[in-house]
Amino acid sequence: MKCPKCGKDLGEGLLPARCPSCGANLSPDVGHRNGARMAAASRASVEGLSGVGRGRRDRSFTAKRVARLVIGFAIVAAFVGIVYVIAYQMEFIGGKTVPDVVGWRSERAVKEVESAGFEAETNEIDSTAQPEGMVVAAHPGAGTRADAGSTVTLDVAK
Repeated sequence: MKCPKCGKDLGEGLLPARCPSCGANLSPDVGHRNGARMAAASRASVEGLSGVGRGRRDRSFTAKRVARLVIGFAIVAAFVGIVYVIAYQMEFIGGKTVPDVVGWRSERAVKEVESAGFEAETNEIDSTAQPEGMVVAAHPGAGTRADAGSTVTLDVAK
């Protein structure tokens, strides 16, 4: 199509509402009440297709996507945290808990320490507070975490 005023070739297909060279109105319905509305609709459609002008927004990084990602990461992090706490409490990770055997007979204490997954080693010490054969102390102490298979030293009164 050519501009009726200046004769510039405007190409085929979807046309602008005005000639870019001379500014002549290209809408045939300008004199009618719908003319302005049709020209605005034509302009909006051209701007939307070309990516220039108002009404076009970048959909690649919207607030909804960011919110969904944040919520998704929070849910995954909470799930991983819960699994970690449960695995730690059940002693799948983080080592085993040393049993409290202070005050027990040494034979029974050795069996308890070995059944908990540790190696037991006895060390005889002089003690006036405990009778002979009783466990006075354990190293590492009761309730602490240690690697399975590590050695727990039991101080036994002689």
